[in-house]
Amino acid sequence: MVKGSSVVTWGEAVRGFYLHKKATRAPRTATYYLRYAQTLAHWSTSQEILLSEFTKRHLDEYLVYRESLGKAENTVRHDALVATVFTEWCYKNELLHRDPLAEYHVRAAAETEKYFPTEEEMQKFINAIFSFYDVSQNSNMRECSPSKRSFHRDRNFAIELTKVDTACRIGEVLDFKLTDFQETSPGQRQLTVTHSKGRKTRVLPLSKVASQAILDWLKVRKRVMKDVPETEDEGWLFISETGTRINDGNYLRGIKKIGKWAGLTHVVNNHMSRRYCLNNWTKDENGGIEFAQRMAGHSDPKTTLIYTKHDNNHMRKTHEKVSLVAGLVTSKRTIKRKRLL
Repeated sequence: MVKGSSVVTWGEAVRGFYLHKKATRAPRTATYYLRYAQTLAHWSTSQEILLSEFTKRHLDEYLVYRESLGKAENTVRHDALVATVFTEWCYKNELLHRDPLAEYHVRAAAETEKYFPTEEEMQKFINAIFSFYDVSQNSNMRECSPSKRSFHRDRNFAIELTKVDTACRIGEVLDFKLTDFQETSPGQRQLTVTHSKGRKTRVLPLSKVASQAILDWLKVRKRVMKDVPETEDEGWLFISETGTRINDGNYLRGIKKIGKWAGLTHVVNNHMSRRYCLNNWTKDENGGIEFAQRMAGHSDPKTTLIYTKHDNNHMRKTHEKVSLVAGLVTSKRTIKRKRLL
């Protein structure tokens, strides 16, 4: 593998690949590519396989190795996908004379049944946020100070209502800055998504209830940050106890505890609110597919439809409403009357 007169190593190629992704994709997407590319590079180096000698056979060996480690089927599929994107980038940037994986067939992902929370389950979870931090209902909370309980209660309640009200991804919610939230008047409540997966800014309306939850949280935030110099406040709308950005994984672990306490272990994950919202919004009476697509920030409505799972009862009602058969068939009574005339 030669570019000019210098040999390019796996490490150099991965760094260049990551730099390109960092410049053209969202930060989390760039990190995703880096993680998988580094893992591939580490294995190849341990096997003494030069990048210029990498072939389809080597990728097969690598994927079998990953499976032997107990990696999930979908993880191994991502291993293969990133490998093909990586070698294609190397070829286009003249780090390889050809793309060794140009015709490599990556197996399709297994169809998994996605769980869509019901209205009753979502309502139970939202209400559980308050009862979870209530010592009269959850004796385990006696070990926490009142200020700590109110901090997590009001913050988590505001975050979860924001997720339900906007269908934002958890990363988008935790990336909100104070300046992204605006309530200039009762009819002008909104959040501006500036850090999105598609790198497109979008302005989302907020309901009165969600907006009030954020305002209540901001009072707690102000109390927590009162002794922090303004120059040291990073400006996150939702903060950790130390005033920094909340870690996505830590937050998920926290709300899973609430879900388990409420008997909703199978429901709670970082995407439950997004599925719940978009599945309901795609129904015509709740906004329709175009509204859901714009709120979700999807460039293609096909992506939005992934979040739909309308039950049979809804399908029957909708079919009865839009059925065209009645307009095509003339009643027997009318036909009989015409014959008599």
